[in-house]
Amino acid sequence: MVKSPKTEGGLTKLEKLFKYQAVLRRHKDAPFLKEREQYLLHRANEGCAQATLIRISRELFWVARYFKGDEKTARALTPEDIQKAANKWARKQCRSGRAKDGKWSRQLFIQLSTDWFQFLGRLQKVLPREAWYASLIQNFATFMACERGLSPHIMLYTTYRGTTLRASTTCGHLRPAGIYDLRASTTCGRNQKKPPSAQSSQRGF
Repeated sequence: MVKSPKTEGGLTKLEKLFKYQAVLRRHKDAPFLKEREQYLLHRANEGCAQATLIRISRELFWVARYFKGDEKTARALTPEDIQKAANKWARKQCRSGRAKDGKWSRQLFIQLSTDWFQFLGRLQKVLPREAWYASLIQNFATFMACERGLSPHIMLYTTYRGTTLRASTTCGHLRPAGIYDLRASTTCGRNQKKPPSAQSSQRGF
């Protein structure tokens, strides 16, 4: 058995949370013992109250059981993996009568699982998808830059159907604001002064 991190007094976090031996043994026999202990210690250091840590440990017990097949692997879990497990958990809660509808149980399972696996460094990052019209905007921006001679400084604040477009680090390449985290101070690979407002820029069209 993998040794768990000790707290002050030489006890593990689970040993401090659960006094009944039967309950403690059940938690110790569940998968991901070391990882659960580490997370509980982390949350305790964040200032979580004892009652909160007990609730987290109980929920984490079921999360660990649902992902027991991944305990000995290094596979990074995806949000889809967590959602599938959460759906199963919510249905089980409804069938057992512990929940009237599985919405709250599902949300709690997803929230805790995501935070835990992210803490462990085992949550796969999902890259944002481009909007379906991104290529159209890019082509339009290239046309405006090459054929009309508009500078990226002006196009940075061009508005298309109410959506502000921001230039990326490539000249003439615009993407919808909010899809990518870009710095307005960098356009076309060089630093520029703060551009004028969107309304004053559009008066030149």
